[in-house]
Amino acid sequence: MRARAALGVVALLLACAPGGAREETDYRFHSAALGREMPYRVLAPAADAPGRRYPVLYLLHGLGGHFDDWTQYTRLGDHVEGRALIVVMPEGANSWYVNWHDGAGERWEDYLSRDLIADVDARFPTDARRESRFIAGLSMGGYGALRMGLKHPEQYALAASLSGALDVTRRETYGWDDALRAEFRRTFGPMDSARRKEDDVMALASRAAPRGLPLFYIDCGTDDPFLPGNREVAAILQRRRVPYEYRETPGRHDWPYWDRQIVEVLRLIERAVR
Repeated sequence: MRARAALGVVALLLACAPGGAREETDYRFHSAALGREMPYRVLAPAADAPGRRYPVLYLLHGLGGHFDDWTQYTRLGDHVEGRALIVVMPEGANSWYVNWHDGAGERWEDYLSRDLIADVDARFPTDARRESRFIAGLSMGGYGALRMGLKHPEQYALAASLSGALDVTRRETYGWDDALRAEFRRTFGPMDSARRKEDDVMALASRAAPRGLPLFYIDCGTDDPFLPGNREVAAILQRRRVPYEYRETPGRHDWPYWDRQIVEVLRLIERAVR
């Protein structure tokens, strides 16, 4: 039975334009794909008209982060003020948002693409059409968002990456401690594993046919170590004539950059839902 109770209802009422007050609330639900309860945070406009439906942005965190990062470390509440948009921030742990190589029941792609969307659509007045669903993320979440857009194009109108670790499947590790390296191997397997090939964003983009794909947005700072991989994916999308927007501005791999650049994602969403 799916859990419906809110987890620590925060109900922060933020000043909002015509959409009414904005509520920040945490929820839990049972994910069949992961076999456990999972939390997520939502920023949603208070209902201001019976029967009104809202577009949804799924916003992913980075490695070492959690579902509450975006509201803790950015001015996301201010940025979405006045926008008729539901923002969902799921827990992704250090999963890379993929079904893990080791087959231990860590089916994070299924959790994100099936369980979470179903719970959000059942709980909130969402516009559940593909044209009104968007996904974005930073670093690990940027990789996750682009990969989800390439593997599940029928679900999203926009897939956006901020400072995405887009070459992750082509690396042994990122030089972490022993625990993170072991988790990384469980996630993607050895360098020649089928999982790495299936989850390689560059390979997915190289095979992508333009028709039916979401708009891709790629954004990376000029002082970010992930910049070469971001440039490479943008070049692939250009060669394949896949709709995309690429932005490269001064900045590092840090929260001030993501706080600034999430506004560009919101701009694209606003343009899409007019």
